Parts: sequence; C-alpha cells; structure tokens
Amino acid sequence: MLEPDHYLHPYLGEYREISLAASPAFRDRYHLRGQDEERIRALFVPELIRFLETHPDFYVEVRANAILAFRAEKDLEQATEIEVLLAFADLVNTVYRAASAETPARSRDGTT
Repeated sequence: MLEPDHYLHPYLGEYREISLAASPAFRDRYHLRGQDEERIRALFVPELIRFLETHPDFYVEVRANAILAFRAEKDLEQATEIEVLLAFADLVNTVYRAASAETPARSRDGTT
C-alpha cells in the first residue's frame, strides 16, 4: 500500500512501514506499508519511484491480483488526465510482471 503522506495514516495499523532508500522527495510525499517487505521492495524500481515523484498524491493498494490506484486530492479524473492513470497502470503492470518472474510466489501463510 502506498499512500500520500497524510492520507489514511491513522487507519493502517496492520501494515508495517517500509522505508526505501529513495530520494527525499519520495520519502516526504509517501508512506509505503505492507506485509511482504521483500516483494514490495522488488516492485519499487527507480522508474516507478520517478513516476510517483513527478505525479504526486497517488494512493495505491494491491491485494491479491487487484490494484486500486487514484489521486487522493482529486474527486474524479478528467478525461484529459486519464492518460496519467493509464501510464501508471502500464508501468505497474510491467514492474509487477518482472518482479513476479524473479520472486517465487507465496501462499497466504507466507510459505512458498
């Protein structure tokens, strides 16, 4: 789960905070949380971090094979801005597929 610095922070007790050695702009804008730190770190490649730095306020949540992504400070995206969400989806899909190919799948109980 990736959230803007102020968004939902008090409600996420079940997830550990994960600190990336990313740029200060990324660390100042986002909190990264999750349960499988190794797999999460594999997803946050420099290309994805740069995208998020240049398109701030994304909220991203991944559960099983579903992804929820939106910009927290917007009610709805305008048609002219949908390209940003599509570019983000393409990038996440590429990174996720690459990381999944490199990391063995784990079951819900954490075993491989």
